[in-house]
Amino acid sequence: MRRCVDGVCSGGLPLRRDEPRGEAVAGGSHEADDEEIVRLRERLRRSRIDLGPHEADARWVAGPFREWMRLLSEEEGGCRVALTRGHALALAAGMMQSLTIRDALVISLVARPGRCGREEMIALVRDPFCDDSRHLVCGLLSDAFDDATLHPDVRRCRAGLSMLVDMAGMVPVCYRAQPLSIIAYLLWWLGCREALAVALECLTIDEDCTLAEIIVSALAHGVAPAWMEDVAVDLDDESCVCEVEY
Repeated sequence: MRRCVDGVCSGGLPLRRDEPRGEAVAGGSHEADDEEIVRLRERLRRSRIDLGPHEADARWVAGPFREWMRLLSEEEGGCRVALTRGHALALAAGMMQSLTIRDALVISLVARPGRCGREEMIALVRDPFCDDSRHLVCGLLSDAFDDATLHPDVRRCRAGLSMLVDMAGMVPVCYRAQPLSIIAYLLWWLGCREALAVALECLTIDEDCTLAEIIVSALAHGVAPAWMEDVAVDLDDESCVCEVEY
């Protein structure tokens, strides 16, 4: 039987955008304008010319990945966490240049503890086509789908969703597709009903987003991760559940 992770799905995504921890919302509205993120993309583009695309991408994500992993791992603070503004924008801009950055964020959320840390994420971005990188991505995603003993870390997933929803709300609409595609994937993995709506919204922004297409197809065919077959994960603390706004 297909089950949903209670407490994550029952009332919307785990985030109130007026209450995240971190610097992202200091001073009120934090939505980036087109010029701000275009400048970031231009910086990354020049760096890719100077250093080569993969080395430039690896250096670009080093700081954001450090903060991402720290916030995923913190035991305190609940699920309302947010990347600092600069790091959130850097990841949003980076995902427009390299989908490997997106894939690294995905596997950091679904991997078993200790299997995908910051160094593995950076190594994947630095050399996405080497055998080690291919084996890492395929192995971790296959485990998340096929291994019935691999259950979601709900606290970690909530923190990741919080950061991604905040990121999507921070950037212009045309930059939201990749953060939304990760959100849709994670919601599908958790068994949350909002996965389809988020995936479809992603496709209205970028009709060629393959990750969102995969989620829509999986839901249409009743495909779910193996852990959902017989197990329901109960979560007593529902304090993080609320509606999404971005």
